Amino acid sequence: MDESTMSVGEAAGTINVEVVLDKPFSETITVEYALSGTAKEGTAADADYEVVGTLGEVDIAAGQTKANIQLAIKSDDLFEGDETIEIRIKDVDSDQINITDDDRIVVTITDDDVRAKISFAAATMTTNEDERNITVQVSLDKTVSSDVVATFALSGTAVDSVAGAASNQDNLFSDYQLKGSQTSVTIPAGQTTATLTIKAYSDFYLEDDETIIITLQSAGSQAEIGTIGEITITLDQEDGMTIALFWDESYTTVDMDMFLWIGDPGTALVDLIPIAFSILADFDGPEFVFIPSVVLDATFGVSYIYYEGDVEPMNFEVFFIDFADGEFEPLADQESFAATYNLVNINAWDQPSAPDPAIVQTFDVAAGVYTTPTAIMVPATGSRYASPALPEGFVKPGKIPYSYRMQQLIRR
Repeated sequence: MDESTMSVGEAAGTINVEVVLDKPFSETITVEYALSGTAKEGTAADADYEVVGTLGEVDIAAGQTKANIQLAIKSDDLFEGDETIEIRIKDVDSDQINITDDDRIVVTITDDDVRAKISFAAATMTTNEDERNITVQVSLDKTVSSDVVATFALSGTAVDSVAGAASNQDNLFSDYQLKGSQTSVTIPAGQTTATLTIKAYSDFYLEDDETIIITLQSAGSQAEIGTIGEITITLDQEDGMTIALFWDESYTTVDMDMFLWIGDPGTALVDLIPIAFSILADFDGPEFVFIPSVVLDATFGVSYIYYEGDVEPMNFEVFFIDFADGEFEPLADQESFAATYNLVNINAWDQPSAPDPAIVQTFDVAAGVYTTPTAIMVPATGSRYASPALPEGFVKPGKIPYSYRMQQLIRR
């Protein structure tokens, strides 16, 4: 070979690689060579170059000292990075000619294309907590020759199902599920888009609007992160009804809890099952649960538990408040119920011998319409009686943050 290396651009067209004799020979010599390297030879659409003439051999005419291996370099608009063609002399058809150590050359094809960029369509998106299929599209600004696997990270105030399941066995505090891979998305070769699908969860908690943040981290050698490499999805609180339990702030030793129970329409109280609770270890309230408007027809029961304290009589009040389009209904339209517990009504529910919460108020929902809740029934003793059993493993938490919006509601 005349040289050991050569560099050409994708737009070089046809190039010559010389095979050289140190002196003329009396006969035509056929030189056999082998091709390797990262570039692809051939006539296929994804080939990087093509040998002009007979593949794998070249003739040096009698009396001449050199011949050219012609390579037609193919230009495309795909980012591939620099690629190599390695040519190595294998054999000659004369025993009188020796192959020297200069028997190979590496031709580098420098890529003149820019790397594809992968981005989200927008940096923000707003949707609702009751949305069942949220689609987020990632796009390339041009096609590439192989699959683009873009990795991403999840963050934000909303909790994904994997993290939620890791933090508690019931997946109780998860806000959404990302369908498919939790860490990457693939755009197939020759295509420019892929879709992430997110399923938001309805739940029985009134929360501040939450966010899902998806941040692209890498896209391999084929692509780089574009101008919009992160999207923030805001989950607005869905419509529904809030039940708020509060007591006077002057009761500094009082702590109350609330349980929400559900069953099919007309279900007897003993067959209701617990679906939500508010059990903050605070002495100034509030306790609250939320019933999303997407709930099916059902019978509901509520427990208001005098957990601890030394106040007698202990007056408390419960509000039923509609929430729609991000707003609470006017105070005049809210339903409220007042009741009084005494010291005989105290029950700490997390003791092994403690009875189950008493369902002291009920109401139904049919086709999204709620019946008027019954008056609060005050048990003669305790704030419990023999009713549905609690799930195992309940532990009263030291603190669960609740929304500022709800705090403002019950303080006004």
